[in-house]
Amino acid sequence: ICDFVGGRLVVGPASAGASPGPACYARGGPLTVTDANVLLGRLRVDRFPFPLMPEAARERIDHVLGRMPSPPDRLETLAEGFLDIAVTHMAEAVRAITTARGVDVRDHALIGFGGAAAQHLCRIADALGIRKIIDHPKASVLSAVGMGVAAAGRIETVGIYQPVSQIDADELRQVLLQLIRRTVVLLQPDSLSGITIRLECDCKYAGTDSSIALGVDNDADEILAKLSDRFHVEHQNRFGYRREDRGVELVSIRCEVQSALSKRGDDFLRTSTMPLPAKPTSSRRQHQTTAVFHRGRWCDFTLLDREELVAGDVVPPASLVVSDQSTLIVEPNWQGTVSDDGTITLRHAATTSESLTGQRSVDGDTDEAIQMEIVARRLQSIADAMGEVLRRTAVSVNVKERLDFSCAVFKGDGTLIANAPHVPVHLGAMGHTVRDLIRRFPNLSDGDCLVSNDPYAGGSHLPDVTVVTPVFCQAGADSDSPTFFVASRAHHAEIGGATPGSMPPMATSLAEEGVLIRGFALVRDGV
Repeated sequence: ICDFVGGRLVVGPASAGASPGPACYARGGPLTVTDANVLLGRLRVDRFPFPLMPEAARERIDHVLGRMPSPPDRLETLAEGFLDIAVTHMAEAVRAITTARGVDVRDHALIGFGGAAAQHLCRIADALGIRKIIDHPKASVLSAVGMGVAAAGRIETVGIYQPVSQIDADELRQVLLQLIRRTVVLLQPDSLSGITIRLECDCKYAGTDSSIALGVDNDADEILAKLSDRFHVEHQNRFGYRREDRGVELVSIRCEVQSALSKRGDDFLRTSTMPLPAKPTSSRRQHQTTAVFHRGRWCDFTLLDREELVAGDVVPPASLVVSDQSTLIVEPNWQGTVSDDGTITLRHAATTSESLTGQRSVDGDTDEAIQMEIVARRLQSIADAMGEVLRRTAVSVNVKERLDFSCAVFKGDGTLIANAPHVPVHLGAMGHTVRDLIRRFPNLSDGDCLVSNDPYAGGSHLPDVTVVTPVFCQAGADSDSPTFFVASRAHHAEIGGATPGSMPPMATSLAEEGVLIRGFALVRDGV
């Protein structure tokens, strides 16, 4: 649902659902992202399964415009702003999942499924830095298709919980054999021919909780010989560092067995991958165009019927590919090709028309409100990701279980601008710590990392240690002018003092409570 609430443009999390649905369904529903796409010309009313009422959507957005103190000159500007905010929310949701799994989303292709996915694929990919998109002809019903034709499978796991260096190869060989046999028996396949077996080892550093799955072969000697080195490399790739001083533990081994495809699934795959029938050039009509509101003005987009596309066809930038099931919107900086099975693969185009890819030209107040929501969501996502990585890689129970930590983003002058929903007492005081460190270290450079727990400079009690890192966004920036700072504060189990735990109830001075760090350069120039 799109609305103007408390002086802010808001998209979600509430949804209109299927009933009453978007305003354009003419059932009294609220303004939604679907209505925004209709008003922007990104959805063809004549290709929808049932009649849409753009007038109802226009009435709803006019109501929102009437409540804005400085409304834009035209409703399309607001509709596109709502769309951009929605895309940001969707992109950040993808980032949250991939960050939790330690995956760089830029190394992957984006695949959409669901009826509305293809309308937003290009913009979401742009927001994520993805350069390849795959749109299957049955993407709108892909979940249903998958449930109907997927092969039967079984996953079984056995716990190991031993350091890799202490595992006996013969014992591991027996564990693998028994695990595979048990998984196959529980699956009860009609035949052993055509089944596939996949093995994974879940590994972690000793003392941590988050594991990383590594695919392995059914060879105990090779597993033990290479597992630790592979884990160190994967941990380095995901989190930027490795802990050679900590042993690697094999947490569990997982076996996945899949039977051969059923006849129904095999028939579907065979028919869905059959080459598209070739059509004589003379029978292919001239492509039409349709008006789409893009980046502040109306533009002509090429209108393509998916049923008329043949293998090898090029889908040009700035196109609408329509079918009875979905609408694929190809933004001006993307270009696609049609494969034999009708799948459209889009790739980011390096050169496109400036007339279509230029920046939005809209009313200043409205553009500021839109950008404020987008930037705020992006910055909060950064703080959320900081916290997730800290939790996943922590050894201390205070961090990985008690969650006694906080992460935030600050302006170059130390002003708090975004934070994750962590410990309030941390978040309210960290800005003072950041500003104190800026004063103590005026000549910072990229790669520096500062530490403080000073209660006279924004700290709380001494076990709460704050780590602050400057962020330089402009190439060649002066070493004393970071654009932003990121900071994390976490409770440490021990920092000295008169009693274990560094929280003596009878302390009369800071020296009895623990070590005071007034400001310390933990890392300089990345070293």
